[in-house]
Amino acid sequence: MESTERIYLSRLDHLRFLAAFLVLTWHFVHEQFVPTSYVPSFFPLSLLEEGHTGVALFMVLSGFIFQYINDGKEISYGKFIRNRLLRIAPLFILWSLYHIYVDNFDTVKSLVNGFLLLDPRQTPGVGWTIVVEFQFYLLFPFLHRWIDQKNGIRNVLLLLLVFFIFRGLAYAQTHTVQDVSYWTIFGRIDQFLLGMLAAKMYRRIKLNGGLSFVVTVGAMLGIMFVYHVFNQAGGFYQEAKGHSPSAFWLVMPAIEGVFYALLIIGYLSLPAVLFPKIIDRSLARCGELSYSAYWCHLPVIIFLHYLMREFQVTLTGFDTALLVSTLVAVPVVFGFSALTYYLIERPFLLMRKKYTL
Repeated sequence: MESTERIYLSRLDHLRFLAAFLVLTWHFVHEQFVPTSYVPSFFPLSLLEEGHTGVALFMVLSGFIFQYINDGKEISYGKFIRNRLLRIAPLFILWSLYHIYVDNFDTVKSLVNGFLLLDPRQTPGVGWTIVVEFQFYLLFPFLHRWIDQKNGIRNVLLLLLVFFIFRGLAYAQTHTVQDVSYWTIFGRIDQFLLGMLAAKMYRRIKLNGGLSFVVTVGAMLGIMFVYHVFNQAGGFYQEAKGHSPSAFWLVMPAIEGVFYALLIIGYLSLPAVLFPKIIDRSLARCGELSYSAYWCHLPVIIFLHYLMREFQVTLTGFDTALLVSTLVAVPVVFGFSALTYYLIERPFLLMRKKYTL
């Protein structure tokens, strides 16, 4: 959907669909069929096997979108936050209540942590990412002012250094930094900031067709290679050993952020001839549904797994599970998300108002 500032780049919705697809694949494949220690022989598939990285892409996209829309503009803080609440709150409340009732979450703990933005991991369902995202929303108008200054790029780099030091302090104290880097704003802030920086670069540096292709493909191959090496080293769950002691998590948020920032710049710069209207609109529509799909995908996946058990359908191997996820789970999830989008999410989106001065 077009922002209240009347700026819309359909290819950003393409990438939002990719992010949702990665997360959906990660949960479908590993919920029941494939151990998290599995390493695909074909290295690009490691990006899907470790599909939680879709969250990082969402975060970089958020930073990019807000900076691109508001570059050089003054923001009314109250109106901006009001718009963000209209964007995220309806589905956040609806699905949080669903998970509290169905999954027997501690109601008080869930509400306190969710609405006071304390421990994202105590938020029902996939709500932890929304808590982190809203923390960024609270900071964005100030970060936006910093990056719009003469020394904006320097300010971003210094902030990245500050949060790297925070993670280093956590690592020295606890001998692990995986949770801080993955679940909290202290790691995810790198991705928001790099997304904002990418927006500044995209507005000022125009890539020609050949270079845009090189940047896009290079960024995709780079993040695929990183995740293949990461996967071989044990992946997110370290073969079910729990918290990773690896210092690699100190820089993991920034590495993801750099590659996804380059991907966004390159993808947006590709020649329009590569995107026929029907493909552009179809991918954009799926991306438009990505927030609804993100909230509903876990319950839908659990339902599909229930049906498969009832009909004694067993999937053996990563490739088979990936195929079924793509051909069955994705259409079902996005079909249901279309209902929640048009009936619940969209009416509130239409209530948003212009927030720049």
